[in-house]
Amino acid sequence: MKLATLLWTVLTVSVAISLFLLKYEVQSLEDEISEKMSLIQAHRDAIQVLEAEWVYLNRPSRLAALARKHLSINPLDHKQIIDINDLPWNGRLTISNQEAASKLLDTQTQIFAAIKSQTEKSVVSQTSKSENEP
Repeated sequence: MKLATLLWTVLTVSVAISLFLLKYEVQSLEDEISEKMSLIQAHRDAIQVLEAEWVYLNRPSRLAALARKHLSINPLDHKQIIDINDLPWNGRLTISNQEAASKLLDTQTQIFAAIKSQTEKSVVSQTSKSENEP
């Protein structure tokens, strides 16, 4: 009887101490969560401020004024825009679009044929290796 009472007392004290430690562990974790949540909110607020600043700094009127001031770029004149056929080629472009497409198709066909033959060789070699293995 005294042994059972002693065991129950030890068990009760152990459970009480465990619950006490667990309570403080949970409180510690809740405090940590609270700190993280306030940090997250502070970062969200900072992001909102930065986004508002980004929008303010990227106003088209402001950017246009900065471009005029620092870049000395003038707007395009209608005389600066020409058709591609009006460009002087000096004989550098001697191939038609149809010929270029045909050459491109031939090159692609050759590449695909090379890839196919390489793949077939790889499959055959892997098959022969697997058949030779015990």
